[in-house]
Amino acid sequence: MVRARRAGILFVPELYSTRDGQTIAVASDRLWELSSWLPGSADYLQARSDERLRNAMHALAQLHRAWSSQACVAPSPTVVDRIERLRHWQQTGLLADHFASYASNRLEAALIRDTVFHLKSSAPRLQSCLQEASRQRVQIHPVLRDVWSDHILFSENTVTGIVDYGAVRVDEPATDVARLLGSLEPDDQQRWTSGLQYYREESGSTLDPDRVGLLDRVATLLSAAQWMDWLTIERLQFDVPASQLFARWEGFLARLASMRL
Repeated sequence: MVRARRAGILFVPELYSTRDGQTIAVASDRLWELSSWLPGSADYLQARSDERLRNAMHALAQLHRAWSSQACVAPSPTVVDRIERLRHWQQTGLLADHFASYASNRLEAALIRDTVFHLKSSAPRLQSCLQEASRQRVQIHPVLRDVWSDHILFSENTVTGIVDYGAVRVDEPATDVARLLGSLEPDDQQRWTSGLQYYREESGSTLDPDRVGLLDRVATLLSAAQWMDWLTIERLQFDVPASQLFARWEGFLARLASMRL
């Protein structure tokens, strides 16, 4: 974040330092940081436009450029991770009756059934594609990894903030591009393609559209499986209405149904 601010990127929050020059303070067995509050609203989905899409993808490309001074060429951590996660779901229970026992109502039963269907029908082919992608060495540098519609702030059509850097690690830029495009334009293939072009024109990257598409498809499948785990197996509690959480799960399943996996 400091490096991005030094590069003149003002949509990244500014970190404030403690008296000893650190940006993290320890208190009550927790880590704390203080950063500037950025203006704007995370309202892309309520006011979609080509200009907003262009500005969002340009902003992501600018951030990647600021971090690319640390780049090296290596196998993709994301691809390796997703191979393991798909293997986990294939090995630890793709049996419908195993998961169906966790359903407490008809909605949950239907969502579990659809999620298991997509895991069974798509995971082997996606696993094979990922294995092939893992043999490619790609440019890696710090990326956000959790960049989606709720983390992009707009004031009218201008990007005034990209927030939440808790998931940052060294990985391939295609991870961020797939995550953001899959969030901003999950149902419009033409805009999805335009968004990728906007990123490439600002970054100067030759990012492979097929690779971004593969990462998007795998992420959508794994997201559906993750929500199944959180909501029906672990029964995690979130500070939002359950209806919103199940709607997110349903959204991933709707995308899977429309994708060519």
